[in-house]
Amino acid sequence: MELSDGRGLGAVVAEKFAAEGSNVAINYFSNVGRAKETAAKVEKDYGVKAIIIQGVRDPQCQHAKLPLNMGQGKVVLTLI
Repeated sequence: MELSDGRGLGAVVAEKFAAEGSNVAINYFSNVGRAKETAAKVEKDYGVKAIIIQGVRDPQCQHAKLPLNMGQGKVVLTLI
């Protein structure tokens, strides 16, 4: 799932999925601090794995290659 609205919706969604036991990949464009805070929070509060990935705003990019080898379970991508 990918979400971004500049108001924290991606962080809320990451927390909701983490609360259900999903590992999360958090993609950010400019606010690395916010992404790191969200990743640390979900790892601490919910015991899941979280990674952060800097995104690229490239209209030619058809897809992103993500390092999703995060162990067993679900992985959810949210944009912050």
